[in-house]
Amino acid sequence: MRRYSLIMRDAQVDDEGDYQCIVTNVHGSLNFTFYVTVVAKLTWPLEIEEPQNLTVNEGDDAIFICRPLNDPKATIKWVKRDQTGLNRRIGKTSDILENKEMLVLRNVTMKDAGHYACVVGNYFGLKQVDVWLKVMRTPTPTTTTTHPRKEEDKDIKCSTTSCLVQQKDLTDTVTNIVKELLSTFEKNLSEKIEAKVRETTGKIKDQVDSLMIDNENLRERMKTKDKTIETLEEQVSDNNKRAIEAIKLGNYNEQYSIKRNIRILNYPESPNEVLIDEFVNMAKTDLKVDIKPDDVQEIYRIQGKEGHTKPVIVKVRNTDLKIKIMRQRGGLKDGIRFHDDITQRNLELMARLQNSEQFENVWFLNCNVYAKQQDGSTIIVDLFDDIEQNLKDKNKIGH
Repeated sequence: MRRYSLIMRDAQVDDEGDYQCIVTNVHGSLNFTFYVTVVAKLTWPLEIEEPQNLTVNEGDDAIFICRPLNDPKATIKWVKRDQTGLNRRIGKTSDILENKEMLVLRNVTMKDAGHYACVVGNYFGLKQVDVWLKVMRTPTPTTTTTHPRKEEDKDIKCSTTSCLVQQKDLTDTVTNIVKELLSTFEKNLSEKIEAKVRETTGKIKDQVDSLMIDNENLRERMKTKDKTIETLEEQVSDNNKRAIEAIKLGNYNEQYSIKRNIRILNYPESPNEVLIDEFVNMAKTDLKVDIKPDDVQEIYRIQGKEGHTKPVIVKVRNTDLKIKIMRQRGGLKDGIRFHDDITQRNLELMARLQNSEQFENVWFLNCNVYAKQQDGSTIIVDLFDDIEQNLKDKNKIGH
């Protein structure tokens, strides 16, 4: 950290949050709070320590290791594939150790042989690594049995009647065979149904797990976006307030700069007019105000409405002289009129107030716009004032 700077080197996601800058001297202190957002580095594609194919004897243990190298927070899932490529749940004799990086199959049988998959996922996607387990059957000892040779010279002969199967025995035999067939069929059907149920359940569970991973990733992304939107909304609100204050200040400064101006309407134009002499003479003759040419700092015509006489702008020496002239403007002749020189924004504000039925009269005085309500009370109105709220506050104070 330097005296005027805070430098975060090798920033991590855990560094994200609110920070404060406190400036202190003998007169007091100032406190500034700001938020730092840390975007995680791209960890894609995933680098994985892949498991190796294994060949073990029946009854031994089989161990597979699947470890993500460049994203320790990646999610790991082990599945077994059947011949159709569908996922099956791994048997009860298995353990998944060390944050799911290690799959241990204990006391394997021939049924454990086959195709396994390690699925690793993070915020950016999924990666699958396939591995195969081969189980060698344990050899079993064989025995040889001998049967005594029958005496070939003793042939057994039977008559046709005695060797025929009785009808009742045949019926019983067929019945037993059918029962055995039905029992075998029911058993096979039940096993197939259970296998199909396990297969479908496993597939649904894998889909649910995948959706849960996706949902978690989306939830994290939404949190980041919500923070960004909140920050942007605060910035927009702050910029809006600053813009309003800037416009109000600019309008006030513009109005103040023309505070000593008089706008003259309907003053006849002539080709060789000398406005300053004509204005001084009109002030002395018609308004009975004694002024000198030096009292007029500026006088010129400005563009007006098409087909009308161009207005004249006069800037006098000070505010007191302007007040004297404006108080005597009742003596003007030939339709000539004197008005305050008002900014365009203030003119638009006065027009809005005059079009409202809530005010009896609207006027301008000393850089401010005034409005008189129906009950006779007066309020000062600024450019961005909430007029309805101002009236409510005024009425509350009155009561």
